[in-house]
Amino acid sequence: MWEGGSSRNLDITFQECNSMIPYLPFLMGNQFDIQAYADKYPTRTKIIRLLALAHHCHGRNDDRELEALKIAYKEAKKGKDVQLFATVVENINGRLSPEYDMDEDWCNEVIRNWEENRVRLGEEASKCQDDYEKGLAYAEDDTKAACKKAANMFYMHGEADAARVWYLAAIRYCRVEVEYWEMFMRFVLLFIEWGNFPRAQYTAIEGLKHKHDFNMDSFTENTLHSTIGLTSIRYRSFTHAALRFLQTGKEVGNQFSMILADHDIATYGALCTLATFEQEELQDCIFENKDFQSYLDSMIEVKELLHDFYSRDYSSVFRHLANLREWLLFDIHLFDRFEELHEKIRNKAIVQYVRPFSVIDLKTMAEIFNTSVEDLKKELVTLILDDQIKAKIDSIENVLHVRTEDTIANFKKLLERCSEIERDARTILLFNAVFNYPFVRNEE
Repeated sequence: MWEGGSSRNLDITFQECNSMIPYLPFLMGNQFDIQAYADKYPTRTKIIRLLALAHHCHGRNDDRELEALKIAYKEAKKGKDVQLFATVVENINGRLSPEYDMDEDWCNEVIRNWEENRVRLGEEASKCQDDYEKGLAYAEDDTKAACKKAANMFYMHGEADAARVWYLAAIRYCRVEVEYWEMFMRFVLLFIEWGNFPRAQYTAIEGLKHKHDFNMDSFTENTLHSTIGLTSIRYRSFTHAALRFLQTGKEVGNQFSMILADHDIATYGALCTLATFEQEELQDCIFENKDFQSYLDSMIEVKELLHDFYSRDYSSVFRHLANLREWLLFDIHLFDRFEELHEKIRNKAIVQYVRPFSVIDLKTMAEIFNTSVEDLKKELVTLILDDQIKAKIDSIENVLHVRTEDTIANFKKLLERCSEIERDARTILLFNAVFNYPFVRNEE
């Protein structure tokens, strides 16, 4: 019989909901469609993301929290993970109508069926393995299918450790490259779900190293690029993350939604690119990148953000970033990275804005960057001390005097450096000539 209460599996699932699952739905002002957001993902992923949404809304927006939990409850009963269902009920905590209470009959039925199937799956797989060892015809394919079926069933029931064992068994019998890489990606998925990002990144990188040895298909290659991009964000390696997301081919689309949906690839890739790339590089890496453009079409706000940054419409840039902040601060992969990315993008925008001018009115600049003059001065001081801007602030007149480079002085320094290089080269040549000269020693 099903018994409520906490358990190890339940605790792990709840931890996953809090620390491994990405993002809130896209906002239009203060409105968004939770159901439409959830429908972007497969059932198990959908439930965990809804739990994460509810967790972040707890105490801030109870209506939104309960709406997410309602959808999660209905979705959980479509699946076979009793512990995940129990987590949803635990989060509801009796705040909804009785139809959203614990359904013990459903739990007991799922558990009873699973216990029967567990034994049968194990027996089938063992028999197939015995047949394979005996060298019977078609035994290899039967064994592979049995192991794969067992792995998928364990995964559906929330037993990730057992699923990993069966996926490992299945991969040993894969002789077709497509099947091999399918099982390989299952390992990557499990590592991401466990929050083991170092292992996920290592596995993905090793897979790409051997892509020619096992004829990796383009879909797998591109999903591995996006996986490495995701794990790079966790390490704050934003340049590397940007490059990986920009390499992700359009064939992935929304087929990798167990980890990243198409709008996630667009958003992560765009923000990391803006934070680390120069404005002049956007034309080549973004606007002429047809694959990445296909992802941007799924996230119009991000697409407009990129165009506004490139065209130096900074008021619009920070309006878009403010809209994105509403849900990215709850994004599990960016919730503790968004402010850092936002600061980097803002600093680049300020440097880019200052570059063409010699004198800038701080009041006008503060309006463009949606801040006060005093706060803008603090930002400018930080950039000046960091040597990103060469300028002086006139606090009395509230103007910024940008130091223009002295072309003549720079040319003289260049000539001096060329003379030093020439002198060093002559010294090396003279040393070689003396060293190789055939001296004759006179012993008298």
